[in-house]
Amino acid sequence: MRKEENIPITSITFWGTDDGNSWLNSSNSVGGSADGSRPQCPLLFDAAFQSKPAFWAFVDTQDSIEVFIDEANSKTEAYGDVHKQYRVNYENEHSFNGPKCVDDNITSVVTKTDKGYIVEMAVLWTEIEPQDGTYIGFELQINDCKDGSRLGMLNWYDSTNTCWSTPASFGTARLIQND
Repeated sequence: MRKEENIPITSITFWGTDDGNSWLNSSNSVGGSADGSRPQCPLLFDAAFQSKPAFWAFVDTQDSIEVFIDEANSKTEAYGDVHKQYRVNYENEHSFNGPKCVDDNITSVVTKTDKGYIVEMAVLWTEIEPQDGTYIGFELQINDCKDGSRLGMLNWYDSTNTCWSTPASFGTARLIQND
């Protein structure tokens, strides 16, 4: 439900804290894949108590850009150790998802303009040594927010708005050496 639909939301209930203790953390057809082969863990923290993308949707709803990276271009359904989500908001504050997403691995600068802001970001590679012609999973999302509510977003590749929940919806980018 979106705030624009004028449906008052007074509370949200989560049945658990982390995926490691979720009753959905098993292969079943309740909340997982239709054939029961993939568990679905819809909680805010993973089994190692690391925040997942859904967590940031609750606590960090403000103008921002998000970069999703899968250096192995694995296109897996579930997030794993190789997947990264970096977010930079309009105040140049960072938030992360993924065990290798840490403040030491990102550098960013935000420049405010009369019509908005410009974000420049660099992230360190942690899984590969980048080479000309390497393909990676990649997604870029721009979040337009006001008063704590998301008004809209624009994605580079993902037309399904599921990149926050599955790397399978990332686009593919090819690295090119800059001479």
